Amino acid sequence: MKLPVIVASMSALILVGCAHHQRNESMSTGAGGPVSVSQSGQSGSSYLGDQEQTFLKEAAQGGLSEVQMGRVAAQKGQSQEVRQLGQKLVQDHSKANQELKLLAAQKNVTLPTDIPTEHQTAIEHLKSLEGAEFDKAFKQHAVEDHQKDIQKFQTASQTAADADVKAFAQKTLPVLQQHLKMAQDIKADQTSTGSPSSETGTSSSDSSKQLQP
Repeated sequence: MKLPVIVASMSALILVGCAHHQRNESMSTGAGGPVSVSQSGQSGSSYLGDQEQTFLKEAAQGGLSEVQMGRVAAQKGQSQEVRQLGQKLVQDHSKANQELKLLAAQKNVTLPTDIPTEHQTAIEHLKSLEGAEFDKAFKQHAVEDHQKDIQKFQTASQTAADADVKAFAQKTLPVLQQHLKMAQDIKADQTSTGSPSSETGTSSSDSSKQLQP
């Protein structure tokens, strides 16, 4: 009589174990199938397309270049306007670079830490200049570089698929536009600096005429 009872008890334990195993499997299975540890760990990160990654990397290199160029201008600029623009570039681009680093870290994008050869060559050329030649060359580089950067940031602010990347581009774009306007205004002021000397020459010649008997 005891044997059937023992067999029945063992069968019940087996059924309970199978049910418990099936319940665990159902808990680890989502709508799309089993959820692995690596998948759940990546659920908080966003994937960026090639366009967004390229924009972030080029923005990083451009920002580093502008900081270095600004430092050179702040030290070697002949006019006060050039030195002020150089300081502005260092301040604003350093801040933008820090924000860009945080954004790239969130998006798992590795940013370059070197400056493109083209920009490095331009910086070395600026270092070799002095006085008015330096101011003229710096202002030209500032205008051309910011025109190119503005085009890239305008495109990203309109077409970037990632909301955070688009927000960064939209936030930084007005700063770049301000830099461009400052550089363009300095160029306009520089072109009109020839008038005072000519006026001085005219006044001196007139005074010499008055002294003649």
